Amino acid sequence: MRTDRFGRRRYLDAEWRLPDGRVVVVEVDGGIHLLPLHYWDDMDRDVELVISGRTVVRIPSVALRLDERRVGDQLTRVLLGEQSSRAA
Repeated sequence: MRTDRFGRRRYLDAEWRLPDGRVVVVEVDGGIHLLPLHYWDDMDRDVELVISGRTVVRIPSVALRLDERRVGDQLTRVLLGEQSSRAA
């Protein structure tokens, strides 16, 4: 849990403070995150996290169920600071 600049409680699924000073946060999105107001709120929070210097990684909950290995590989690469050869 953290408090945003407006004093609201905010929750993230994971946060790592890395030795190089980077901070990586993970949000796992279930179905409720697809509702317009939740989606909008999530995007607003992401912008605030990026402004604060954090790297934000969003993962759909279904990806954890269906392709755990890929998600693990992606998180590992983010935490190690590796660049992907895939286009965004």
